[in-house]
Amino acid sequence: MTAFELAFYDFASCAAKRQRSELRDLTGWHECTKIDLHTGMTMDSLASYHQT
Repeated sequence: MTAFELAFYDFASCAAKRQRSELRDLTGWHECTKIDLHTGMTMDSLASYHQT
């Protein structure tokens, strides 16, 4: 997708929502939860975990 196409992309459309959902499923991404806060998982700790 070019920058020009991105400027006119409808991020509120059903297709965009479905694509975001598929990307989250593929990458394992999820929003931070209260459990994440209590376990102390931060971006720094995750980065050091993946470097080992």
